Amino acid sequence: MVSNIGALLGAALLLLVPAVAAAQTADFAALRERVLHPPPGHVIVVAHRACFSAAPENSPEAIDACAKLGVEVVENDVRSTKDGELIVMHDDTVNRTTNGWGYVNDLTLADMAALRLRDGQGGAGAAVTTTPVTTLRAYYLAAKGKVMINLEMKPSLAANFETLLAKSLTIAAEEGVLDQILLKVPDNFSHGKLASKHVLDTLALPAGVTMWPIIWEGAADPIQRLDTLEAHKGSGYELPFLTPDYFKRIAGDPRLKGRPVMAVAVQPQWSGGFSDQVSMSDPDAGWGRLLDLGANVIMTDRPEYILRYLEKRGRRKGGALYKTSATPRLP
Repeated sequence: MVSNIGALLGAALLLLVPAVAAAQTADFAALRERVLHPPPGHVIVVAHRACFSAAPENSPEAIDACAKLGVEVVENDVRSTKDGELIVMHDDTVNRTTNGWGYVNDLTLADMAALRLRDGQGGAGAAVTTTPVTTLRAYYLAAKGKVMINLEMKPSLAANFETLLAKSLTIAAEEGVLDQILLKVPDNFSHGKLASKHVLDTLALPAGVTMWPIIWEGAADPIQRLDTLEAHKGSGYELPFLTPDYFKRIAGDPRLKGRPVMAVAVQPQWSGGFSDQVSMSDPDAGWGRLLDLGANVIMTDRPEYILRYLEKRGRRKGGALYKTSATPRLP
């Protein structure tokens, strides 16, 4: 009798596994569609360096935490080691986020393998975990079928933008996550520096790669900037700004209706002062102002809090996978 029950249970599981896999595939397809074409009234949440309040930043565990919360997109930074291997690390050194020291482009993959990530955002006072430095391949595997990936290249002496991008997309194709990539394309005016050309003028991207070019606020008319970049057929845009009207004019352009327009709440100088820091004490004065300006995507260091706020505002629609029980209440 026991053996018969075991056989029946095994057969049931064999039937259940494909059904679960199909449901998960359908869920992710809906999530991807939501990110590429935000439904009216819905706001996409992008976790800067993944959900590092729950795990070391940019780690597979931080990606899992984002997926459980209902975050649709994780943002990361790709760097090359001295021997040409790709890892995910925000800083150009390992000092803040690991128990090691030195520049990423001076260290080999073997050097990285000996290091362990510090908890959360790291820093000297953060506990050293058992989690190794995340390779880009491990990052892709952790995100596969769960979240979209806002992929940023961080060039160095070890690899330029083009080399990083070519390797990153090759690995993405190998791991079957190319359709999860939202490529962050740098502007020719970036962080106060002006390049002679926009990278898109010379970059040849493979078919099917989705990109979100950046338009930093500058002296040029914002609509003229948008006119120039629209020729490159980006899905949406990332708009760091100082002056609210600059963001509002681009976000309100009829060509962007129903397309992703991302505000970056991580720093006040990227969000017109309407940053995470302001929002933690008065969310209407920070995140709420970004919504009023027309943002339907917000990048944040506080995904667990902005999700709660957006739900209260009725701005999490379209089948979002949001788990309210896992999210702390706003102060």
